[in-house]
Amino acid sequence: KAADEFHKFSLKAQNDLPESEQVPLFKCSILAGSYTGSVYVTATQLMCVTQFIPIVGGSKVLLLDLAGLEFVVQEASTSLLNPLPAGVSVRRGGEEAILFRPSYAAPRLKVFLEIIQALGRPNPEHLMGGAAGGVMTHMYGDGVATSASADDGANAKE
Repeated sequence: KAADEFHKFSLKAQNDLPESEQVPLFKCSILAGSYTGSVYVTATQLMCVTQFIPIVGGSKVLLLDLAGLEFVVQEASTSLLNPLPAGVSVRRGGEEAILFRPSYAAPRLKVFLEIIQALGRPNPEHLMGGAAGGVMTHMYGDGVATSASADDGANAKE
């Protein structure tokens, strides 16, 4: 259902990514100013869909590439008059693109977004690992690095 919703709003935002890359990994409800809505996170994009009056159905779609975004948690001073939780400020080039208050804990959402953002720009050293090891080393053990260097040696002889 979330994938269908994302695709529908993606067409509205004139997204040029293929459908195979438009799979939402995470969806949560948000409050952005006086608007309610949802945030969708894919492997490469963040989409904020907000509605001023949910019954009428008019919506605004903000589609951002995760690359180059900065996420900052803005703590709210909660009181009896202001019961709102912390918000997430999404910044692009030093300017705030959107500030929203997620239904999910803002600090955890920030960490999740940073992890997805880091996975979107893989570094070969992070995959194979340096001194500490990387994703491939932790998944498959040292055999991956050994077989890769053995293949390099075989290719060098030819």
